[in-house]
Amino acid sequence: MTISRRILLGGALYGSAALAGSALAGSALAEAARAAASPSPAPSPRPPADVLVLVDPAAAPSFAAAAGRGGPVMLADGLPSLVAAAAWLGAEPHRRLVGLVSEAHGVLFRQMLPGAAAWLALGHHRVGGTGDHHSRHRLTVLPASRGIGRHLAAALAGEVADFSVTEAGIGAPDSTAGITALTPAASVRPIGWPARLGDLLGRVADGSWQPDPIASPRTYAGRGSRGPGRDVALASLVVAG
Repeated sequence: MTISRRILLGGALYGSAALAGSALAGSALAEAARAAASPSPAPSPRPPADVLVLVDPAAAPSFAAAAGRGGPVMLADGLPSLVAAAAWLGAEPHRRLVGLVSEAHGVLFRQMLPGAAAWLALGHHRVGGTGDHHSRHRLTVLPASRGIGRHLAAALAGEVADFSVTEAGIGAPDSTAGITALTPAASVRPIGWPARLGDLLGRVADGSWQPDPIASPRTYAGRGSRGPGRDVALASLVVAG
C-alpha cells in the first residue's frame, strides 16, 4: 500500500471510528475487610516494563530511537505486523507498546488489542508533507500521561514557528481556555517533533514519566504560518498489556 493510499484509508476509517475505553470495577469494602482481617504483606517491587516500539516505515527513525531506547522495534508495514504486535502485547504481563503509525493502521490496531489492554496515551498528528515545517498534534491523555502535550509544545516552540498541540483527557471537550502562544527559544537544539514525541511516550511506557497532578485541557500554538505541502496523517499510542 502506498503512503497516499494509507492516508486516504486512514481518513476514511478514522472518521467512523470511536475511541474505545475500558473500565475496571472493584469492591473497596471487601478489600478493606480483607486488609483488616490479616496483615498485608510488604509490596513486591514492580517488574520493569518490557517495551516494544511499533513504527510506520514512513515515520522518522528518530521516533523509534527515542521511544525504544535501544529496545525492540517492529515496522508497521501491513496487517501481519499489526497482528504480531497485538499478540506480543497480550502474551505476558508488564508489557508496553509505543507506536507511531498511519491513521489507518492505528484504527485497525485498536480493534486487535486484547481485552485486558489499557490505554496510557493516544495521539493524532497532521504533518506537512514537506517535513517538520508545520505540524498539528492532538493528544488524548490518561492520568499516567498528563502533561505530555505541554512538554511537547514547549520543546517545539524552540524548533519551529508553525505548530499546535492540544492535550485533553478522554471524553473531555476541547479546551475553553483559549490558545496559549509560545515564543521560540533559541537555546533549544532542533531534533524534530518525532524524536520529542518518542521520548515523552517512551517515558510514559517505562513508568519514568512524572504526570501533571491534574488534567488541564489546553491548546498550545507557535507563531508562524502554515507551510506548503500535503498533510500526512499519523496516530501515536501507548498501551499496556
